[in-house]
Amino acid sequence: MRRVIQFVLLLAAGDAALLVLLDANLLFAQAVPARGSTAAVSERLIEAYSRRFGSDARTRLETWKRYAAERKGSVIAERELLSEVNRTLNRIRFVQDAVHRGEDDYWATPAESVGSGGGDCEDFSIAKYFLLK
Repeated sequence: MRRVIQFVLLLAAGDAALLVLLDANLLFAQAVPARGSTAAVSERLIEAYSRRFGSDARTRLETWKRYAAERKGSVIAERELLSEVNRTLNRIRFVQDAVHRGEDDYWATPAESVGSGGGDCEDFSIAKYFLLK
């Protein structure tokens, strides 16, 4: 009987701990940005990436942000949208991760790809997904 009581107390303590964690997560939760956060690139992020990737990163990211905002409200046909997004993102230079990032494989966010002015196949896929989502 004593072990049963210990087990029940342990379960209760685990449930209480889980509730505390859930409450903490709700406390720090942020609003879900539209379109995979592409249009929600903050000024703080732009400044950080400008320091990280150079002054041209600001221009590239601001252009990306405007483009994403325009696509969000776009009513153009799906095929035309796909072609336009491909044309736009394929202007970013293709660079292998090992050369561009010094790692064998790195999945960059769209802001990193645009800010750095380069990416590889999965970086392009991720950026296209965020624009088309």
